[in-house]
Amino acid sequence: MNTVIDSANAEVVWTLFREAVDTCSQEEQDLIWTQFLGGLLQSMTDDSLLVLKSIPNLGPQDVLNASSPSRLWPALGAALSTISGYPGETGNQPGKRFKNLGIILDIGKLPKRAFQELIRNLVPFRPNVQKPFDMVRTLVVREYADNDFYLEKSVEFLILYSEYAKYRQDCLRSLAFQNTRYEKISPHQKHTFNWLWETEEYRPWNTCARADPGFLLVEGKPGSGKSTLMRYIRENINPVVKDAIISSFFYSARDGAAERSHLNMLKALLHSVLEADETFFIHFQQIYHKRTNQGHLPMDWRIDELRRIMEDVYTKHPFPSTIYCVIDALDESENTGNNRIEIIEHFKNVLKAVQNNQTGPLVKVFLGSRPINELQYKPSGGMNRISLQDYTKTDIRKYTNARLKGNVFEECGISLRKVFEDYILATADGVFLWVRLVIAELEQKVRNGSSPSNLLELLKSLPKDLESFFEHIFQEIKKGRDAHELINGGRIFGFCLLSHRAIELGELRDALALFNNKTRCDPDHTRWE
Repeated sequence: MNTVIDSANAEVVWTLFREAVDTCSQEEQDLIWTQFLGGLLQSMTDDSLLVLKSIPNLGPQDVLNASSPSRLWPALGAALSTISGYPGETGNQPGKRFKNLGIILDIGKLPKRAFQELIRNLVPFRPNVQKPFDMVRTLVVREYADNDFYLEKSVEFLILYSEYAKYRQDCLRSLAFQNTRYEKISPHQKHTFNWLWETEEYRPWNTCARADPGFLLVEGKPGSGKSTLMRYIRENINPVVKDAIISSFFYSARDGAAERSHLNMLKALLHSVLEADETFFIHFQQIYHKRTNQGHLPMDWRIDELRRIMEDVYTKHPFPSTIYCVIDALDESENTGNNRIEIIEHFKNVLKAVQNNQTGPLVKVFLGSRPINELQYKPSGGMNRISLQDYTKTDIRKYTNARLKGNVFEECGISLRKVFEDYILATADGVFLWVRLVIAELEQKVRNGSSPSNLLELLKSLPKDLESFFEHIFQEIKKGRDAHELINGGRIFGFCLLSHRAIELGELRDALALFNNKTRCDPDHTRWE
């Protein structure tokens, strides 16, 4: 017999039993005590009973110390079940007094073998005591020790370490990434995008059913409003459960390599999950402790580590939860080698595992992208797709109507504004950005004094696709500009094109101030060639 191991089991059972008994009346306590101690005594051998009889001032602790762990835990389970069965009040109807059971154990520096034995006894105890309760949750807290992490994967409840709060905060800081693209996206026009919630693609996706693939893809041409829609979803999604976790990442080619990084995307998604629910830290602990103990500070995560952690978070977490991932502009992400297709395959495999796991987290992925080769196939298990230009005609009408009703077009009259609106809708082909540029051009002409009768002719002369419209804008810049303005304009475009990230207005002003004369200053192109 191992005295340390047996005494540890006896102390834990005794503590839990006393705490449970304290919730009952005196009459109920007598019955529970009789059942608990009676069950232990009946399971003892004659020799054990003789030993107990010889102990002066025999007490309950002596009975517990003389009992084997294999009998202690069933006796505790029977006592807890008895307490649960006592009637309580649910409204005006009798019902169970306690619907849920929570067990928290802080076992400090319990030796490793005693800790393992305690866990082995807890494993069968939990499902046995589950029956009379609606929910049973168990939390074990222990001071951290090396090489104990495998225990977390072998039990059906949560093991945390006493310093986990500090480690979790350190881990959160190592995952933090400021995704700047989100705040730069234009907010949606009022009353637009409401159609999304009733589409045949979205409705089956946003349910608790695991039969659905969990993957919803929004595809659209450049300028069709994908990012605006993704921001709208991030801000307005109606989760299937109230406490759902919503994580997001918005790729951006114009904001530099960091905003295109799959590594930073995984960090941002996992940061949101860990920040929202600390119990997910069990999936980070092993890798985080191992790497930081090797001197990797600050933590330099690898993409394979983050993918493995994400798989565990989504498919192996012991508690139910619901997680939404909103990922925009996959077409702007890094695409060195096969890393983009590897990320798509990663999510596909994880969502397939989520479908097959009926007790773990429910995960929903909402992905936005231009049409790209990596998405022109149907992953096994299916993928719901929304072609954005098939749904945005009504939104473009609302947007166009609101802009043409502004004070700028007041002199055009209702009939001419209706002609403008019909032409724009017929030509837009689902491209929101083209509509914005066209209306901005019309507004500028009205402010410059163009008569209403000339506006329709101007409107019909404007390019009908984005590429041509951008070229038209460049040509317009040249008109009416002096040489100095054109030189500065060229410099601005040069700075923007050659910068590794988007440039702020203040930075542009500083760059232009370096050339404060009117002479031409062409850059040396030799090194670029």
